[in-house]
Amino acid sequence: MNENTNKFKIIFWIITSVIILGIASMVSIVILSGAIKEQDIIPSIIVGIFGLFISLIPIIMGILVHKDAKRLQMDPWMWTLIVMYVPYFIGLIIYLVVRSNEKNKSRCINCGSAVESDYNICPNCGHQLADVCSNCGRYVKKGFSICPYCGKDIEKSSMMK
Repeated sequence: MNENTNKFKIIFWIITSVIILGIASMVSIVILSGAIKEQDIIPSIIVGIFGLFISLIPIIMGILVHKDAKRLQMDPWMWTLIVMYVPYFIGLIIYLVVRSNEKNKSRCINCGSAVESDYNICPNCGHQLADVCSNCGRYVKKGFSICPYCGKDIEKSSMMK
């Protein structure tokens, strides 16, 4: 994941740099060409400020998605790239759909990797995620006091650790 993350980080910064350079060159051309007359300065400033606020929306979304994806152990640069540069909020919608699936996954308390809710052992580190009934030997969720399969009390001392 680290190699892909570096690729997405590089792609993100290349696209962002090209956009910033393009905007800066367009503004420079307009200013240097004298296309804005004195009576148009105030409306131009108002439009510029409005454009600045509008352009902050994808930046703020990108920052929030980057932090959230990192917290969920998803690829933060890939999702930042998608959310910021796929138009009409489609990238954000895709992220929210994928995120809800990731968020519903349980986390291993030992290593923090995502595990399915029905896993008994973490496939990443081998940590036991469920207890074992001493009577029937089946896995039960941690914290159960009665086995849902055989109905017997689960003895705390016989649970595997």
